[in-house]
Amino acid sequence: MWLFGKKRRIEAPAHRAQRREAIILYGASWCGDCRRARRVFESVGVDYVYIDIDLDKEAEQYVFEINQGMRIMPTITFPDDTILAEPRDDILLKKLREFKP
Repeated sequence: MWLFGKKRRIEAPAHRAQRREAIILYGASWCGDCRRARRVFESVGVDYVYIDIDLDKEAEQYVFEINQGMRIMPTITFPDDTILAEPRDDILLKKLREFKP
């Protein structure tokens, strides 16, 4: 798991501990929609934690739980308890602007 933003890469603790403190993007390296969402994050300059659910089975199970048994990617959780599953760019941009430093 890594925290991305402002051209830095910091190892992040387990996703459950971070859930209330950070924006978390659950995805997979092969997922085109996940790569697109990560580009949106980078364009806005908002820090986030990226978790590859192919590598973290606990995180994968969490994605299944919050998406009614579906493995939807990207799934993005926010500190205000908002969850976006496979959001369009305009919806993600609007939400990220609330968190822009």
